[in-house]
Amino acid sequence: MCDWVRHNVKKSPAEKAAHTKDILSRPKADDAEAVARLKMRKEQAGMANRGDITNFVDFIDADEKRI
Repeated sequence: MCDWVRHNVKKSPAEKAAHTKDILSRPKADDAEAVARLKMRKEQAGMANRGDITNFVDFIDADEKRI
């Protein structure tokens, strides 16, 4: 499947950058449910005091000890 995507899906560098920016800005500030979910996950993992974890990508990185 990855080979098919690599050969058949073409995105411009600008589209790729926009997608990356979107992923790294989740949860959106106006999505109260997602913000609450991130807060809950941080509390469950013992990372409630980690102000540097502001999105789900950061949370995964912290959980896997990369940050």
